[in-house]
Parts: sequence; structure tokens; C-alpha cells
Amino acid sequence: GTQGPDGVSVQANDTIVFTSDYIVSASGFAICGEAKGGGIYANEASIHMAHSVIQNSSASSRGGGIYLENLAALTGESSALDFNAAALSGGGIFVDSSTVDIFDYSLQNNSLTSSLAAGGASVYLECGNFQATDLSASGEVAGPFAAAGVVCGSSCPAGKHANCEAVEGAP
Repeated sequence: GTQGPDGVSVQANDTIVFTSDYIVSASGFAICGEAKGGGIYANEASIHMAHSVIQNSSASSRGGGIYLENLAALTGESSALDFNAAALSGGGIFVDSSTVDIFDYSLQNNSLTSSLAAGGASVYLECGNFQATDLSASGEVAGPFAAAGVVCGSSCPAGKHANCEAVEGAP
């Protein structure tokens, strides 16, 4: 993966492990003219995040904290994605055709900034698998079509599926 002032980009079969790391105030990657993944952008890559923090990061489109696509995977425990923002969906995490399996995560005070936003301020699962245990999630939205917490979409193409399970822990 590569890391710069705009966050971390992990591509094509890379694996990156964060342990007690911080990504603060990153602003995303321009992918096909769209800013995706304020803190981390992962495409066909694996991320393990333990005891780490992504905060105050933003994307002008989706995935203020993390953007996962094309069979990317996020695993980990005891981490926080707080105070991140995206314009349209996934202020904390945006998941497209990817997998998330996390434990004891905080996704607090993430936001969606556009009045056209239609996803979750904490998490938006467009397509793929999302499993979280002991999740603490909250957020703010600017428009009437979005929700503050975890939103599991149904826009999977034929032959793909969405599986979404979030068990909230203590606030």
C-alpha cells in the first residue's frame, strides 16, 4: 500500500495491517474523478485494523473513513472511525462488493454532508458482507433520504448478494 497526505491506498492483492496507528484529517483519493476513501481506499485488498483510529477524514463522494470495493476485506478489533464525513454515503465505511468482519469498533459522530445523501452516516453496505459485533454507531445526516447508523442497501447486481449483521454493544 501507499500512504500520503491523502490517506492510504491499498491495491490489487496487497495486505496491510494497522496496529495502534492513527490516520487523521485525510481527504481521499481521486478514483475515476470521484474522491473515495478519505482515510483508506482499498481495491481488491485486505486490511486488518486493530487498536487504531481514523478520524476527521473526508471524501467528497463515499467512504469518509474507509472505502472498500472489488472484493476488498476489512477485519479487526478495538478500533475507531470517528468524526469522518462523506457527501453521499458511508461517512465511516462504504462497502461495495467487499467484506467487513469487525469486533468492538466505534463509529461515532460520522456524517453525510449532501442533501442528496442516501446512505448510512456510519456504514453503508451497497453490496457484499458486513458483520460487526459490539459496534457503537452514531452520526448526522444533511438530507431526508439518509440514516445516521448502519444502512444495508439492496443494489447488488444479479448474482451477487448483501448480507448485513450489526450487533451494537454498550454506547
